Amino acid sequence: MIKKIIALTLILVIMAAMPAFADQVTVLDTDKKVVKSVVFVIGSNEYFVDGKTPGTKMDAAAFIQNDRTYVPVRYLAYALGLTESDVKWDAATRKVTLIGPATLELVIDVPSITTNGVKKAIDVAPVIKDSRTYLPARYVAEGLGYEVAWDAATKTVICWPKGEPKPDISAVKEYLVEQNDPVPVDNNKPGKVDGKQANVDWGEEEDLP
Repeated sequence: MIKKIIALTLILVIMAAMPAFADQVTVLDTDKKVVKSVVFVIGSNEYFVDGKTPGTKMDAAAFIQNDRTYVPVRYLAYALGLTESDVKWDAATRKVTLIGPATLELVIDVPSITTNGVKKAIDVAPVIKDSRTYLPARYVAEGLGYEVAWDAATKTVICWPKGEPKPDISAVKEYLVEQNDPVPVDNNKPGKVDGKQANVDWGEEEDLP
């Protein structure tokens, strides 16, 4: 009887402790190392992980359309620690599935995101451009356990694990200056990303109507 009471007590203690870990997300790269930061630059064919330069080359580039930042799906997935097998494409339904700390599902031209089976409406939809699939950077990054910020001075999207301090990306900024990377903006409404007008980062932003 005493053993049963002890066992039951241990089970209750473990169950009580579980919620404390429910919101903790650890994002790993392909070498199973924790990813501390990911940076995409509007118009650049490189992205940067953990502030390392030069960055990883892409055959596509992030862009702004209708006030939203779009990033090519595979490179966004790889930068956030997913592998090729974690990215699924269903041509029949035009659905992208990303399997990481959470499972995300997005459908081309449909403004919604499904996270672990729970569907939520969003104000932007995935698109196909030049035969490439692009996803809205903010919703995907946040769905995979990242904080997201925008640096208007360098037109960069900065992602880092939720709950961690915002990373120092000065090395990336210096590299971009040295490379003299072009920084195109939204032709419709310059300076706006994800519906915001920012000065340095989203800590100094203004909401726009």
